[in-house]
Amino acid sequence: MKHVYPPEEERLYKKRLQNVYQINYVTIQEYYDELKLNVDILRSITKMKDSEVKTLFNESFYNGLGKYTFGRVIELEFADFEDCFQYLQTIETKVKVRSKEMNESRNITNQKQQGTTFHHSMTFRNTGTKFCKLHKQCNHSTEECYNKYDKDFYKKNNITHNKNEQNYLIKERVNNPSRTAMLGKINDRDVELRLDCGASRSFIRKDTVIKLGLILKEATEITTVFGNGHTEHTNQSVDLEIRLESINVSILESLYVLERLPEDILLGNDFLFNNEIVLDYKNRVILVQNKPIAMIGRENIHPDEMDKILYERVLCIEEEEEMLLDKKVKEVLTEYIKENDNFTKIKMEAVKLFIDEKIKDHALTPHHYSVPLKYQQGARDEIKRLIKADIIEEHRIPYASPSLLIEKKNKELRLVVDYRKVNEFIKDEISTIPKVFESLYKVSTNRIFSKIDLKNGFNQIVLDESSRDITSFTLFGQQYRYKRVPFGIKSGPKLFQKTINTILNGIDNCSVYIDDIIIYGKNVEEHNKILLQVLERLKKYEVKINFDKSKFLTRKMEILGNIIENGMIKIDMTSIEKLINSDFKTDSKKDIQKIIGTITWYRNFIPDVSRKIISITRLLQNDSKEKWGEEQTKALQEIKEEIKNKAQLSLPDFTKKFRLQCDASDQGMGAVLFQDHGVISYYSKKFNSIEQNYSIVEKEMFAMLKALEFYRTLIQGYTIEIETDSRNCIFENKAISKRTERWKLIFNEFDLTIKNIKGKDNNIADTLSRCFLIKDSEKTDFFVEIEDLLETEENGIKKNKGKMIVKESKRYEFVRRAHEHSIHAGMTTVYYNINQMYHIRNIKEIIETVLKTCEKCLRCKKASRRGFPKYKITSTKLMDTICSDIFGPFEVSEYDRSSQCYKEKGYLLTITDVYSRFTRVFFLEHVTTKELIKRFNTWFTKHGKPRILICDNGKQYASREFDVFLKKNKINKIATPMYHPASNGISERLNQTVAEVLRMYKHNDIKEVIRLMTRRLNTNYHRGIQEQPIAIVQGYSEYNMSTEIGNHKPKIEKTIQKNEKSNPKNATKLADTVNCGDLVLIKNFNGGKLDDLFIGPFEVEKIGLRRLWYKIKDKKEWIHWQDIRFTKKIKNNFCFD
Repeated sequence: MKHVYPPEEERLYKKRLQNVYQINYVTIQEYYDELKLNVDILRSITKMKDSEVKTLFNESFYNGLGKYTFGRVIELEFADFEDCFQYLQTIETKVKVRSKEMNESRNITNQKQQGTTFHHSMTFRNTGTKFCKLHKQCNHSTEECYNKYDKDFYKKNNITHNKNEQNYLIKERVNNPSRTAMLGKINDRDVELRLDCGASRSFIRKDTVIKLGLILKEATEITTVFGNGHTEHTNQSVDLEIRLESINVSILESLYVLERLPEDILLGNDFLFNNEIVLDYKNRVILVQNKPIAMIGRENIHPDEMDKILYERVLCIEEEEEMLLDKKVKEVLTEYIKENDNFTKIKMEAVKLFIDEKIKDHALTPHHYSVPLKYQQGARDEIKRLIKADIIEEHRIPYASPSLLIEKKNKELRLVVDYRKVNEFIKDEISTIPKVFESLYKVSTNRIFSKIDLKNGFNQIVLDESSRDITSFTLFGQQYRYKRVPFGIKSGPKLFQKTINTILNGIDNCSVYIDDIIIYGKNVEEHNKILLQVLERLKKYEVKINFDKSKFLTRKMEILGNIIENGMIKIDMTSIEKLINSDFKTDSKKDIQKIIGTITWYRNFIPDVSRKIISITRLLQNDSKEKWGEEQTKALQEIKEEIKNKAQLSLPDFTKKFRLQCDASDQGMGAVLFQDHGVISYYSKKFNSIEQNYSIVEKEMFAMLKALEFYRTLIQGYTIEIETDSRNCIFENKAISKRTERWKLIFNEFDLTIKNIKGKDNNIADTLSRCFLIKDSEKTDFFVEIEDLLETEENGIKKNKGKMIVKESKRYEFVRRAHEHSIHAGMTTVYYNINQMYHIRNIKEIIETVLKTCEKCLRCKKASRRGFPKYKITSTKLMDTICSDIFGPFEVSEYDRSSQCYKEKGYLLTITDVYSRFTRVFFLEHVTTKELIKRFNTWFTKHGKPRILICDNGKQYASREFDVFLKKNKINKIATPMYHPASNGISERLNQTVAEVLRMYKHNDIKEVIRLMTRRLNTNYHRGIQEQPIAIVQGYSEYNMSTEIGNHKPKIEKTIQKNEKSNPKNATKLADTVNCGDLVLIKNFNGGKLDDLFIGPFEVEKIGLRRLWYKIKDKKEWIHWQDIRFTKKIKNNFCFD
């Protein structure tokens, strides 16, 4: 007879079906039958289809399996349900037989224990407490859960459990290993703390929060994925204090709250990292702050075993047979570990601070900092700890410093006192702290190291009674003072350095840097001997060691951001990981200062670092409107790559000779200290305005002087060989100034010889010295761009008569790159740029072909044409005569705007030295006399004041204010004739180049366009002087860096003579006939088509430059000789300027 169930029972049986779990049944068949019974009942109530019944049964079966059994089923990928069920029955039968045989042979009755294992490596969860398979929680059992919802469930279904029976898919463990958990207290209640290395965060179950009486708070929302694929969102967290009484440690932690967490509390990697927790599975202990706690399930740790665990933890020995501590050192180290916690203060006399008596006359009223509610209890506990440790005491005096608490990475609180005001009345100690590299250089050729880190360094030094009042501080309205040297006091670091130096005085191969002690030896025996001396001396004075941060007997040592290994010093990448991995971009000057400070710390590793960061340091200028952009990002990226790939130096060997290469340029100097085995250090310096005025010989000797002073502590007393490419610096030369004579007295303090080398052999120092030369027109390395196009051989690049040979198949590509690098210069310029150093067959034909096919040149350049012979302006001295012109206005809107440009239109001011053709281009938003004066002052500061200025008659140049400025600086202005731009031919020709570059690089940043423009004008061959302008001014060539730039004077003088001869001769005929007082006709510049071409007559008042320009009476302007016609001679005298 078929049973019919009322519809209201549908909910009850659905719930029962969901609560059927395989673990609650003895056999898999019983589990199967119970599921089938409940599904059949639901089928009769809901009238489900056969397909729906089958789906419901399969889902319920799989969902009810144990976690790890289900995982094994998924792993085996059964084709259908029947195969899965048959497999489980087969395994069950095998387990029954095997279990029976084991019980009979061993006569052991199975006992119910925590933790079970599925046969064939199928493992079930090991909870160690009650567990409900329905809720995945440990606060109640599955049976209790059934009773809660239906107390008569088992009676109704006649289901009873025989305690002697067992689930045959489960096999008990005979040897149960300890769980990765420890016991602790929260709000005076015992809790089990489960540690999980696989979890990135720490969690607590919500009902546990309620049970412990914790307060919920809002947090950043996160999503957590459980091992079974379920997810849960939460935006709640709690702050709690975990008390580990067995080791007397309290930990403050913030945990996210989850409702379906399978553990009461689960502590993830954030907890492990923040609190420096180590899981020692070998000894089945958990090390918290270097103190061991037994894992749950393990017996208590015996004191002797604790020492052994700590010793193994502290002693970081490489697994090499010869890398072993001797027995004596082991005994001392083990004994030290036992007594270390008992050491609280160094056994030395109390120290006194040098306090200014004026402090009594000042009212030091502190600004009190409020303690956040979250930290108030922790702050009180920290005060109690410090009083108990005899570090502070309550006291009452008329003044105090404010204090606050900060949270460390491990969530502990640190008391910080703001001593800035009282530090003004504390005189610093005379003793000094050694420079970092001085400590590193002492390592020299030693290869075995140990590093000892001292714990709570300053607080180990007892403070004299007379010096304690000044350390007074307030917290929670109470006043305290330190009995030990506090952190933040002005002379604290030097006092501690002096104390440790005194303790370790007389021990060789031992360096101290505040709280870090480095021990080094050439071999293990020497190292162990020194380590023993250091440990015995520290123990004698009861100095507390931080063994968790100390490292013993290693070949690789990290110290203050540097790594020493195999005679090399490298940068510790972990110390600058944030810099290396970050995409730094900011306009904050404070952030920029931080990034420069980080780079400067490692400047010894990076040649030319000052120039490389010049675009970044420029942002710190007070008048700078520039913001962080692509140029700064590129510079920072270049430094990052050098740090990652090249940043390493060699340690000095004091048994060998030191070699020092020095070189100076116009604006800076460079030096490199090295020995046969490698470079020890780089040094570069930019000359100030006074040093830039030294003669060439003085600059070279000054470079030697600064290098010797910089490396004095390292090299003084050892043999030094200075290598320079300047013969005039050899001491045998008697033609030396008084300044250099004084410097020679300093040289006598060193055991040195000076050796002359060829310029090509002084590449490193030469490059460093020239790192400041190209500032406005940034130096680019042409050789790097074309290196892959050159012929090579075993010894390097193949050469023909000293010139590097370009690959036959790459000739056109080479010329194309050279043309683009020159910013699309013409035929003659490109030819002379590359012909001096590179050998290319049929070079002229190739250049002509490349230029004729260059699209940018065809679009933007005018066809060259030879016109009427022009007079060529010349000068016989560098920076003696300059010419200037204003280009514009032009549309700035056609270019990307830099931070310095806000207007729609802009102007370019050019200033050119006639002698060298060296040019600077300035962008102007407004063409005013004031702006011109500002730019000319910039030129005067960098290149000196000229004697003559050639310019046109623009209103800015002709203004009274500008004339006063020139007169004040004793500069003679020559204004070119009206309507005759060729009179200032240098500037006019330069304007053509300016226009070409502006046309070629539209839609680029105007600032970048000006930079390229300046490079085009200064770094390329100039036909007018037959040299590169930058080579004359700064002795540098982009295309010829490997050799010295020769003396350019003979070449320039020859060019001047040639230009004089090429000046037009028509002017001579006119000069012979026209004199002052004669009447002349001048060109009618403003006339119409039918007006007279010449008007007048006018009287000649003055005859100007080389009889080419004429001043007409009652007119301000000069007239060019080509615009004059002679009529009648009146006077017979000459008036020359």
